[in-house]
Amino acid sequence: MSQLRRIGSVAVAWAKLENCLNDLTWTIQGRTLASGRTQTEDLDISRLLVALQNAMQSFLVGQKYYNERRAIFNLIEYVNATKSERNIVIHGTWAQASGLPVVGSLRAGTPDNSFVAFEHYPGYRLDEIKSYAVKANANSWAIIERLESLQQNPSSQPRSGLPNNP
Repeated sequence: MSQLRRIGSVAVAWAKLENCLNDLTWTIQGRTLASGRTQTEDLDISRLLVALQNAMQSFLVGQKYYNERRAIFNLIEYVNATKSERNIVIHGTWAQASGLPVVGSLRAGTPDNSFVAFEHYPGYRLDEIKSYAVKANANSWAIIERLESLQQNPSSQPRSGLPNNP
C-alpha cells in the first residue's frame, strides 16, 4: 500500500472513532443524533474525550453501571495515550528524506521549542496507528451495545460506523 493511502487510512479510522465517541456520549446522555450533535460536533479529540468523561460521570451513576464506567475510563485512557501519534500523522508535514517518508511536527520534548522534529514513519508504523483507532472503535461499539441493553433502549439511530458496516 502506498504511503498516501496509509496516511488516508489512518485519517479515516480515526474519523470513524471520533464518530463512535460522539455516539457513545449521546447514548450515555440518552440523546439522538439530532439533539446530541449540537453538543459534540465541533469538538476536537481531546475535548470529545472530556465530554465523554463528563457524560459518564453525570449519567452513569450507581453500581449498575460500574463495569461500563470502568470500560469507558479505560477507553479514554487508551485514546489519550495513542492520539499524539494520530495528531502527527494528520497534522504533520509530510516529505521524503533519502527516499524515506518522514513527517515533521512540533513535538514537545525537543531541546528548543523552535525545532521541528522529523521522524521516519514506515508503513508498519502507520498501520499500527490505524489499528489503535480500529481497536478503540470496536471497544466503543461494545460499550454502546451494553449500555443500550442495560438501559433497555434499542438504538434510535443508524450505526454506520460499526466495524462490519463501513
